[in-house]
Amino acid sequence: MMKRRPVVLIIGGGFSGTSTALNLMRHCEFSMTVHLLEARDVHGPGLAYDSPPRQWIMNGMASRLSAIDDIPDHFVKWLCRNVCEDRTEETYIEAASLYAQRREYGRYIKDLLRKRNLRNRYGTTVTLVKASAIKMKSEGHEFLIQTNGEGVYKADAVILAVGNQPPRRIFHQQGAPFIENPWTFSDWRLVPKRASLLLVGTGQTMMDIVSLLAQRGHRGSIWAISRHGLLPQSQAIRDGFYQFDLDPLPRELTALFRYVRDSAEAAPQHGANWRDVLIALRPLIQRHWMQLSLDEQTRFFRHLLPYWRVHRTRVSPDTWNTVHQRIASGQLRVLAARLKSVVERDTRVDATLVPRGDDRDMHLSVDMAINCTGPNNAYSNVEEPLLRQLLMDGAIVPHPNGIGLHVKPNGAIIDSRGKTYNRVYAIGPPCEGTLLESTVIREIRSHAIQLAKCVIQELRPN
Repeated sequence: MMKRRPVVLIIGGGFSGTSTALNLMRHCEFSMTVHLLEARDVHGPGLAYDSPPRQWIMNGMASRLSAIDDIPDHFVKWLCRNVCEDRTEETYIEAASLYAQRREYGRYIKDLLRKRNLRNRYGTTVTLVKASAIKMKSEGHEFLIQTNGEGVYKADAVILAVGNQPPRRIFHQQGAPFIENPWTFSDWRLVPKRASLLLVGTGQTMMDIVSLLAQRGHRGSIWAISRHGLLPQSQAIRDGFYQFDLDPLPRELTALFRYVRDSAEAAPQHGANWRDVLIALRPLIQRHWMQLSLDEQTRFFRHLLPYWRVHRTRVSPDTWNTVHQRIASGQLRVLAARLKSVVERDTRVDATLVPRGDDRDMHLSVDMAINCTGPNNAYSNVEEPLLRQLLMDGAIVPHPNGIGLHVKPNGAIIDSRGKTYNRVYAIGPPCEGTLLESTVIREIRSHAIQLAKCVIQELRPN
């Protein structure tokens, strides 16, 4: 038990870290100091919502995106006050179904960290620190965290809210024809409107980039490739309702997958569709995932993950329509293939592809190549200095199924000895291997409440 004012250090000031900090303050009934570290100039939005192009919109309706778990329309009300500038019932209904700009959502998260929100009546405070944590070591029951500004923080608990890691490098070349990380690429005006493009990856990142380029009037040909050539599905115009017949659901992976697939096919007979089946499954996913054996989890990530993602992580109807209009016009061609090699020749990119099911190479020459493979969720080769140091020290290890870090369901870190690294936790994408659903707003905000209560209990004074 603590005999003094405890200190919690949250590394990462994006949505995961912000949500955790605010929940610590909301639920803590004693005096505590919470330091929220963020390398960027602004706390709250994180990389995804900090300053994306205005054309990039959220993948879900505003009614689903509240950052406050017990106030489901919190974001909708914010939109009415700050974007629509109107609080009528008609505006509220319209805002609830809006696919807001990502930069608007960033403003919303930033607003949650206004000064008046950073202290509770028990004396718990949240301080915003602009810094990157680069090294951490334990001293007894405390942790010393060194930052890039040479400042050193002492903490009783540490929370890794590091968010999504950058895409793994696939081009390994420098120069204007290559964009390795589109999320940090700042000037899309540098992409000529008639440039031919190779997009490696066909998930949400690819959909966002094609939508952005289309709105900028891009007319050049686009090739998009991935191992399976699958595209994310669209959100429904409106939700239906579905309830499973079986309770409990099958526990074995193949049987569960078959049952969900059969339920989706039969859903129209019940006035629903396959999306409603996945919505009904969503509250059950984490519990069922943790009941699977390690072999089954590994098999899911190796063989089923692409099919799961394109149905589970859907895009807005506008984004889906824009992409499919480009496919119909012939401007965008989607191919199931892997990238074998890529070389810059005379300011152009020569790529060698291996189409799925074909041993013959396919050669493609384009003006630019963009890495759209999405976040690197295999922590064995991350680039962030703090994570690399913790990996080398054995304080953190990749999950045995290959995705995320090895953590307990509450986010407690498991070290290389298989023991809980006392009072060190993770939240968000690092927990994907343990929870499967840990990378989107709804699951993160729910986990943030559980994690905050766990940390409060650990640090509660006598």
